[in-house]
Amino acid sequence: RNPTTSALNLDAAGIEVDERGYVRTDLEMRTNIPHIYAVGDVGQRNTPTDIALVHVAQAEGRCAAYSILGEPFTQNMDHVPYIIFTVPMIAGAGLSETVARGRYGNIRVGKYPYGRNHRAHAAFAPVGFVKLIVGPEGDDRILGIRAIGRDADALAAAASIMIEQELPYTYIVDSMMPHPSLMECLQGAAHIIAGNALSYEEGEEFHFNYLADDISG
Repeated sequence: RNPTTSALNLDAAGIEVDERGYVRTDLEMRTNIPHIYAVGDVGQRNTPTDIALVHVAQAEGRCAAYSILGEPFTQNMDHVPYIIFTVPMIAGAGLSETVARGRYGNIRVGKYPYGRNHRAHAAFAPVGFVKLIVGPEGDDRILGIRAIGRDADALAAAASIMIEQELPYTYIVDSMMPHPSLMECLQGAAHIIAGNALSYEEGEEFHFNYLADDISG
């Protein structure tokens, strides 16, 4: 997916674009021309998912507006949530496993299957999983989440806040989750990272193994 900026005659204004045609901006959405800003799909992707999203455009617009008013503001794009409205639903927030591993090295990953969750069974939707991505030993920050299954969007939204606030995954381990709820899947993944005793059948979490390793690239 590439932007259709070729017809905008950006060269006449001296505005720089990258090799794909995206307008180059800084974190305040300012182009190389100081009084010109670019937000939304036309601008270069500043997110780890490289996906054009409405809520990202809204956040970028806020950054630009504050900058124009002389009150510089930047948005951390490492926590951006996304949803793919398939059946089952796919959702995520923050860094993918591949990006996190390239950035931080020996990260830790916990996966928990919907098949071990009572709420998923009650909703006749026991197929899916939650994957929690945290930093390497000594860095307990939540870096990302990937989920496939019913209401995966709600899990991604909750994790997005945790990532933005740089909360440790132990925050999830120590929290009291309502039962039955799908949030227990997120907590289960955190318990697995912590090394706490959780048992399920070998391979049970991999109903969608072909998507498990890295949904967003």
